[in-house]
Amino acid sequence: MQSQNIICPELFNFKKTVEHLMNYRQRSGADLLVENTYQRVINYRGTLLPVLVRESPQPNEITISIPDQYEKSDLGYASVKIAKILGFEADLEGFYKSVETDCPIAKITQTFHGLRPSLSDTMFEALVIAIIGQQISASVARIIRDLIVDTFGDEVSAFSKTLKSFPRPEAILSASHEQLRAVKLSSRKVQYLQGLALMFSEGIINEDKFLLMDDESAIQHLVKGRGIGRWTAQWILIRALGRQDICPAGDLVLKKTISELYNIRTPLSDLDCEIFMKRKWAPYRSLATTYLFANLRTERAFIARSKGIKN
Repeated sequence: MQSQNIICPELFNFKKTVEHLMNYRQRSGADLLVENTYQRVINYRGTLLPVLVRESPQPNEITISIPDQYEKSDLGYASVKIAKILGFEADLEGFYKSVETDCPIAKITQTFHGLRPSLSDTMFEALVIAIIGQQISASVARIIRDLIVDTFGDEVSAFSKTLKSFPRPEAILSASHEQLRAVKLSSRKVQYLQGLALMFSEGIINEDKFLLMDDESAIQHLVKGRGIGRWTAQWILIRALGRQDICPAGDLVLKKTISELYNIRTPLSDLDCEIFMKRKWAPYRSLATTYLFANLRTERAFIARSKGIKN
């Protein structure tokens, strides 16, 4: 195994960031948490690259490792990619300063100090996960995501185990309707995912082009795809493109969380939520959303463990 260390941002907590990335589970789709190491297969120039990440004994550094059979340049790419996935570019310092006097969320930032907003490996992965999660519970969405990875992901042997990659567009496109229905997808979502896979395969959706677009242009391009509404597009800007000031105001769980945290007794409309978040957290609305969901997910995980439910 070949390894190299990379320097982390000053505000970075490896454990809290990876736990949130993993949805506070040991496995989340193609992501694994094994004995305090984060492992997954990333996409690299059309090939699959297994990566292992752990905290380094050196302060403020993490160690990136790949199997010996890969090139040194592959290790360099893996390091850059992991820094992106772990949210190294996020302006946590600016966000923390902006909410110092906002007691409810300031308390949450203290609890999760150093948590960075993790990103998906690819835009395709983020879109598939978002579409899977539409109009179903989070627990059911997690089951379907794991099944899709197990059924359509590629196997890669590394780190004394067999890892599964997140499926590539070609794998979803070549699967039959019956095969996709067998992983508990509805017929409509099968159509959405295969349509999405076709758009990626034909280059209609190109991640590099989206990186150059402003937020609204990116949203308008995304909603042209079947099954991608404005709410889904906003989440993609957060989870795939790392945009820091997105307001997914149509998210019912987000609105409920804000109402409970700030003792708002009347239901928030999408416009109410947008106005509230802009007043409170702009230009860091994505980061605020990340911390609100981190707080919510840890509460749910604690309740599940207390009931003896396997996480």
